[in-house]
Formats: sequence, C-alpha cells, structure tokens
Amino acid sequence: MTFSALAEIHFTEFSRLFNHHRFRDSLRLAAHQPTPGPETGVEAPVPLLAGHWSDKYYDEPARDHQRRLLAGSS
Repeated sequence: MTFSALAEIHFTEFSRLFNHHRFRDSLRLAAHQPTPGPETGVEAPVPLLAGHWSDKYYDEPARDHQRRLLAGSS
C-alpha cells in the first residue's frame, strides 16, 4: 500500500467521523442519544436557525461594507 493510498483512507475516515459529529452537533444531540431516523424511530429536534448565531457579525454598516469590499461585490 502506498503512502498516498494510506493517506486517502485516513482522510476518508476522518471526513466520515467529522460529518457525523457535525450533524449531531447541529441537532444538539448528546453522545448517548441515537441518531434520528426511520431506522431508530427517533424524531429529529428542530435544527438551529441559520441567522441566529451570525446576526452579530452583520449588524454594523461598517462590517457590511467591509464584507462587500473583501468579497469584491462593492
């Protein structure tokens, strides 16, 4: 097995675990709770609201201007 094949296997496994835990965190599930779905019979809680945590970063006109300037859409 070459180094690149081994690195690809490790990266794939890391990505799988990361995405699994990111999803669980987005639903605020504890580690011992089963993952929601038809297989487990558990209903998913309401997901986090997208704008709730990000509002403080876009409420100032200066930040809005800076964001548009850095994004190249001024």
